[in-house]
Amino acid sequence: MITKRPYKKADGIKPNSITEKIEIIRYNDDKTRSIKFVNYEVNPSFELKNWDIINIISEEDFYGQQTVEILGAVNYPGKYPLLKELTISNLIDLAKPKTNSILNFVELYRNDGDIEFIKTFNLIENKTINFQLIENDVVTVRYKQKVRPPKKITIKGEINYPGVYIALENEKLSTLLKRAGGFTNNAFMAGIILKRTSVKTQEANGYTKVLNEEKKRLIFDQSKLKLIQEMDSFNASLLFLEEKIYDAEGRVVININSINDLENSNHDINLENGDEIIIPKIPKSIQVVGGVQQPTALIYTKGKSPKHYVNLAGNYTNYANKNKIYVFRANGSIKLNPSLIQPGDTIYIPENIKFKISWAQILQSTVDLLFKTASTVALINNLN
Repeated sequence: MITKRPYKKADGIKPNSITEKIEIIRYNDDKTRSIKFVNYEVNPSFELKNWDIINIISEEDFYGQQTVEILGAVNYPGKYPLLKELTISNLIDLAKPKTNSILNFVELYRNDGDIEFIKTFNLIENKTINFQLIENDVVTVRYKQKVRPPKKITIKGEINYPGVYIALENEKLSTLLKRAGGFTNNAFMAGIILKRTSVKTQEANGYTKVLNEEKKRLIFDQSKLKLIQEMDSFNASLLFLEEKIYDAEGRVVININSINDLENSNHDINLENGDEIIIPKIPKSIQVVGGVQQPTALIYTKGKSPKHYVNLAGNYTNYANKNKIYVFRANGSIKLNPSLIQPGDTIYIPENIKFKISWAQILQSTVDLLFKTASTVALINNLN
């Protein structure tokens, strides 16, 4: 008979054992082996013989192990055996949540064949939630929002404490200027340069628009270009704009008279990672380029108009467009026909195309055309 003695020596039968189908492997007298199955619940007195091997199968071996799964911000994600009365809190403890996990928004996915749903739990408010898991439950622990890298801002030039600064999430320009000790006495605040990678393309597009407008006026078909005199002047005008496009630095236009005026204004912008702030010295000159006799740099005189500097540069060329004057401000902005020039400005005079065609040229072209027409008519008559 099956006695309890063998099981006692093996520390007893596990609770999840299948006792209804115990496997007995027996060595027969004729040296063969046979297998018998015994239902211990029905026949606990089954007789054992010497050298019998008793194999008690667990529910996991017979039916397949029941599991639950945990994903996300845990150190040991994956599938876990569905232990008896396993709760969502127990499972998270087993999987060891990471330091950047969010335990106030834990999700449970369940599909028991009849209904499918997702439920959320807050383990911060209740660390011992006794929600019992069932087979194939999936628990997801979310990560905290990624920690942003520090915003590094470079500030140099006429500032008391130049260098690299770490900016806070929503820190503004005025705050950083104060942290850097404010401007020196030689600072040209109207020409402050703020370079930003995200606006580099926009700046180049602005100069491209002006360049394209100039090309529409300056460039025609090749036959007309042969009649244009002093083409070097036109090429220089286009080259100036093309260089502006090539040298685009991503400047953000900032109007500032003082740090106090900057605060709470539209120009007190939030800083971005990689911003570079340059405070130049007060310039003592301006530039005049384009349709003037002598493109050059000139000494700045306060309160003077663009025409004053055009005169100093030898006045307009024959092809200058006197109705349009573009002024590139030191802060990166572009003005059309301003009344006054400021330190560091660049005055650009666009040029028109004028064709110098004499009446003699027109008469000669007409005679040539008539001659060719008459010759063609004579040739046709001869052929006929």
